Amino acid sequence: MDCSHWKWTACPKGRADTYQDRNGDRTIVIEAICDEDLWIYHMFVGAPGSLNDIIVLYQSPLYIDITTGKWPPSSFPFTVNGNTRTLLYYLVDGIYPRFAFLVAPYPKPSTEQQRVFNRLQEAIRKDVERLFGVLTRRFHVMLHPARFFTVPSMVLTAQAVAILHNMVVELRCSNFMSRTRAAAADADISGGCGAAAAAGAGGGTGETAEGDAGDDEAATGDNGGGGHETGTAAGARGGAGNETGDRTEGGGLRGAAEAGGLPRGGGGTAGTAMDARQRLRRGTRDGGDGGGGPAAAASAAANGSARDARTGGHVADGNAAAGTAAATDDIPPIQGTAPPNFMAAPDAPMSEYMRVLMATGRARDRVEHGALREDLCRHVWEERGRLLAPYLE
Repeated sequence: MDCSHWKWTACPKGRADTYQDRNGDRTIVIEAICDEDLWIYHMFVGAPGSLNDIIVLYQSPLYIDITTGKWPPSSFPFTVNGNTRTLLYYLVDGIYPRFAFLVAPYPKPSTEQQRVFNRLQEAIRKDVERLFGVLTRRFHVMLHPARFFTVPSMVLTAQAVAILHNMVVELRCSNFMSRTRAAAADADISGGCGAAAAAGAGGGTGETAEGDAGDDEAATGDNGGGGHETGTAAGARGGAGNETGDRTEGGGLRGAAEAGGLPRGGGGTAGTAMDARQRLRRGTRDGGDGGGGPAAAASAAANGSARDARTGGHVADGNAAAGTAAATDDIPPIQGTAPPNFMAAPDAPMSEYMRVLMATGRARDRVEHGALREDLCRHVWEERGRLLAPYLE
C-alpha cells in the first residue's frame, strides 16, 4: 500500500491552498494496493494533495471497512511461525501507524534477521511504486497533468485507467494466479518445470480457481509468510471461488464477501452484556421480576435469555421507573391534565455498536502489530533462501 500525487493544472484558485502539496504543485492523492503482477486490488482517489499518507488512510474506504469489521472476511486464516490469524495485512512504509493490519519495516534493525526482513519487505513493497510508473507510462492521461475541472471527473478517469490496466494484466497472466516472479524462482531452486512450479506456488490454475480457502500457503502467500503487499492478495486468489466474481465485484475478496454473505461478526453475547451494564447503571440492584441484583443481571447477560432479547434489555417492572414515580408523589396534580406516565425508554440495540468497537480495537492493536512482524521476521529468516531468490541476480 502506498500513495502517489496526480498533478491538477485546472485546480480552481479558490481551492489552491487545499490541494497544494509539499512541492508547491496542485495535486490529488491516489492510494493503491497491488500484487507482484501489478493487479490493482484497491484504489482510492480524490484526497487533496496537502494531506499526508496517514490522513489519506483515515479517509480511505478500506480503513473504514476494516475498523468496522466489514473487511477482511474471517474465512481466510493464515499461519505464520505456528500462529494462526484471520486479520489479513498489507505491507507499508515506515510513515504509517502501527496497526495490526499493517506491516512496516523495522525502523532501526539491530540483528541480521531484522535486516533480512526489511530487505524483503522493501523489495516486495516496491511493486506498488512500480505500479504508478507503469500507469504513467501506459496511459498518457496519467502522464500529463490533469486538465479536468472537477475532482469527480478525475476520480472517474482514475477508475477507468485501473480497469483497463487490470484487463491488460489478465491478458498477460498465464493463469488465474500467475505470480511469475515467485514461480520462476521456485522453478530455479527445485529444477522442475516452470509451469508446475507456477501451479504449485499459485495454488491453482485459471480453470480450477476454487483452491482450498483454508490453505495456509495460499492464504499467506509465498513471499514472506503472507508477505506480499497483502495477505489478502494470496487469500483471494488462492481460494475465493470463481475468478470472475472475485476480481470484478468490488475488487479481490471484497466482491466474494459481499456476494457470498460472509459472516460479519458481532453477536448477542455482546449485546446482552451491554444490557446488563445498562441495567446496573439504572440502579436495578434489588429483586423483582426484572431485577435480582447484579448477580442476576450478570447471569441473565451471560445466558442471553429470550426475555431480554424480546424486551430490548429494559426492566419490565424496573425499580428505577417505580422509584421515579414515587419521588413525584408529593407534586400536586394539575387540574384538567392527565398524570405523567413514567415508563422506561427502550434501549437501543448494542450488538452492532459493540461489534464496531471490537473490530476497531482489533485493527488498531499495536501489540498485535509487533507480534505479527516478529513472526514474519522469523519465517523470512527460516525461508530466506527461497524468498530472496527472485530478487537476487
